Amino acid sequence: MRFARRLVVTLATGCILMFYSESMFWARYRPGEDSLGSYLTTWIVYSLSAFVFLSLVSLLRVRNIWALFLCGALFGWLTEGVVVQTMYDDFPLNISFTGLAWHALISVLIGWYGVRKTLLENRIGKTCLVAGLVGLFWGFWGICWRVEEPATAATVIGFARFSITANILLIAAYRLYDRFVRDAFPPTKVELIVVGILAVLYFVFVTIPANFLALIILPPLVLIVSLTLWKNRRIEEAGSLIDSLVGHVHPVNHLCLLLMALVASAFYWITDLINLQVHTNWIVYLVTMPLGAIMLVASLVRIWTGRPFFPGAQHRWYWPGIIRLVAICLSVFALLGLIGVGRTLDAFVTQAIHPTRVPITRAPADMGIAGYQDVSFVTVDGLELRGWYIPSRSGAAVILGHGHAGNREQMMLDAQILTQHGYGVLLFDWRAHGESEGDMTTFGLYEVQDLEAAVDYVSAQPEVDREKIGVIGFSMGGATATLGASRDQRIKALIIEGAYAVFGDTARERLKWLPLVGQVGILWGKLTTGVDPDAVRPVDAICAISPRPVLLIYGTLEDGAIAPGSARQMFDAACDPKELWMIEGARHGGYAATVPEEYEQRIVAFFDESLMGQTGP
Repeated sequence: MRFARRLVVTLATGCILMFYSESMFWARYRPGEDSLGSYLTTWIVYSLSAFVFLSLVSLLRVRNIWALFLCGALFGWLTEGVVVQTMYDDFPLNISFTGLAWHALISVLIGWYGVRKTLLENRIGKTCLVAGLVGLFWGFWGICWRVEEPATAATVIGFARFSITANILLIAAYRLYDRFVRDAFPPTKVELIVVGILAVLYFVFVTIPANFLALIILPPLVLIVSLTLWKNRRIEEAGSLIDSLVGHVHPVNHLCLLLMALVASAFYWITDLINLQVHTNWIVYLVTMPLGAIMLVASLVRIWTGRPFFPGAQHRWYWPGIIRLVAICLSVFALLGLIGVGRTLDAFVTQAIHPTRVPITRAPADMGIAGYQDVSFVTVDGLELRGWYIPSRSGAAVILGHGHAGNREQMMLDAQILTQHGYGVLLFDWRAHGESEGDMTTFGLYEVQDLEAAVDYVSAQPEVDREKIGVIGFSMGGATATLGASRDQRIKALIIEGAYAVFGDTARERLKWLPLVGQVGILWGKLTTGVDPDAVRPVDAICAISPRPVLLIYGTLEDGAIAPGSARQMFDAACDPKELWMIEGARHGGYAATVPEEYEQRIVAFFDESLMGQTGP
């Protein structure tokens, strides 16, 4: 009999928690996502979480608001951290949102505790007031979907139907809970073992494979809260809130809760009439996220100080307990800080090695370049590279290499300038960029094979004189061009724009915000990718280009895109003939935009002299 009552109470609590965590949150029916099957599945999942929550409240003698919040935190982290794995995206804010900010504060403290406590008082006026306030919040939150997802936002009628249906189910859940809660908990050991095994299996075989950080972030949080709740059990009397919040609730009092849906629908209707478009979700976030974090810290401190919570008791401070709490918190936060730094480093390395491909949105024809061809060629290690080729009218051709995380469009202006002066031009995407094959970039280390294949392609064109091939490379393209030209004698002239002297120095520059992080990032990148950033050293190769001419172009405002002093390092290491052009006020890649006429004049004059043997007027 107790098992049957416990089952009903668990299912009813699951419905209550699901209402505040899901129905109120989404505030609408979602076509394609919501169905009877998905609703039942969600209800079962929340009921399992509810069983864990109710077991914690019962077994750990949770009788005060602070311990109840910590149980709510465990419920929130179980839901967001284990079941759906959404608490690992924005570390460390994810610790509070949504596990604390929504589940612990709204679903547990307000929905499970506050509303039920009000119902047990059997005061119709107070119940109507609480239900109306919850309804106002519900309607206020629902506005955000008109702004966030206007195509699927609920109509006024749709919102009313959804809210009334969900509200009726909530009332039924409260009614069942109040009727069957007597002597329903604590659970049996067998039940705890079965649910525990299910949770562990799900965590190991579903949660961790989906997001490995769950294994690092979640256990310390659960451990510190569990230890605190165990501490609370030792200072509390027998019983729990499950036992104390028991009584007869008049059916009329339960019906008053229907004001939640009515007030929410009325508020939603009024705001629709005035076409109110407000990101109410951000307002809720800004209030609840810090409040959740404050409540977490306050709950930990209140319990570990050893202060009793029953009225009239003498306050006592247990300094050993405070010291233990501080030590545990510092250890946990230090670990979480290291995890945060590790995630930042991993994200930095991953984004650098596997850059997001920028789609091709324009063609040379959009710049007035006629006669271009879509071309492809294959590198020595078997990757197909794609690009555009504009045939030469003068016998000379220039290969254009874009920067990291860009594509061939980045060099379109240079192509326009050169083709207007009769030069043939090849623009192409480096490996792992644009439309070319490959999934990893190496900042010049292997890209020299791409440049070699590009030179092979241009050299094979019948209208191109093999003694008249030049290259312009920007940033990573400039570094690659330097490395490639140092060993490929077919490149007769080279313009290097904004290239780093040593890629490792530039990587450290990007991570200079924290001491030692840059060096750790270099080591991490080397270990995870096999690419040593310090081995990419155009500065050591540039002299080998001599006696072929080199023009280095840099801006005075490179904005930390490359390590400071790269321009001077490259120029000092280069051998004659060489020239350095520092463009005042130019940012990384903004050379042509800063001095368009002089830029065109300089690059054309450079290639006219070095490839065509022509001198200026």
